[in-house]
Amino acid sequence: MELFFIIVGVVAVAAIVISGNAKKKSADRVSGIVEKAFGGAAKYKFSGPDTGVAMPSDLKQILLVSPYSEKTYAVDQIRSHEIRDKEIVEQRRRERGNIVSDFRANQLEAEDRQRAKESFGLFVTVKDVDHPEWRVAIDSAVERKKWNEILNQARGI
Repeated sequence: MELFFIIVGVVAVAAIVISGNAKKKSADRVSGIVEKAFGGAAKYKFSGPDTGVAMPSDLKQILLVSPYSEKTYAVDQIRSHEIRDKEIVEQRRRERGNIVSDFRANQLEAEDRQRAKESFGLFVTVKDVDHPEWRVAIDSAVERKKWNEILNQARGI
């Protein structure tokens, strides 16, 4: 029985190490693509753990990077863009109150955190059948507002 727990522990540690290495590789990949964008001459650029965006100084093109793809579009191919803030998980927690068990409340909070993580950032909709919407995960509200303004100016809004 003791051997079983040792094996489970070793497997868990290995999984954590592999997961950490995969995240680092993804972040390095995104960062490298953004840094090299437009021949290394991107005036505006942002790279996160697995998403990124870059634009040259003339604001006529945009490079969008997701975990598994990247593509450059002319600005006139952008249908819309918006920034979305994180959901307020604490608000849902207060609304929920004591209605559910502690265990279920913890499950719901974990789901809320994941949903919030996926629902914030810069969203760019483009004329592309294969990848019509891109999400750039930008944690900082200031950085999200900055990119909103860059795209407003590029699109003449």
